[in-house]
Amino acid sequence: MLLAIEVVSPSSAQGGRVTKRRLYQEAGVTTYWVVDPDARVVEVWHPDDTRPEIVTEVLRWRARADVPELEIGLEDLFRDVP
Repeated sequence: MLLAIEVVSPSSAQGGRVTKRRLYQEAGVTTYWVVDPDARVVEVWHPDDTRPEIVTEVLRWRARADVPELEIGLEDLFRDVP
């Protein structure tokens, strides 16, 4: 799997950040995003990471070298989040 995305809520934050992350890393998922609407950040994890990259402005991802890069502005993403 190339990309897994989870949007966490206060009740699911622990499971997404710890349990599911480990499962995705062990399974070799290339990139795992943990989207936190309350904090307005995205954690980016890869299989060998011990700490995430914390993205606060622009999230970037490319499935393959021969396809355009996906860019998501977090200000736009979280604009309508209360």
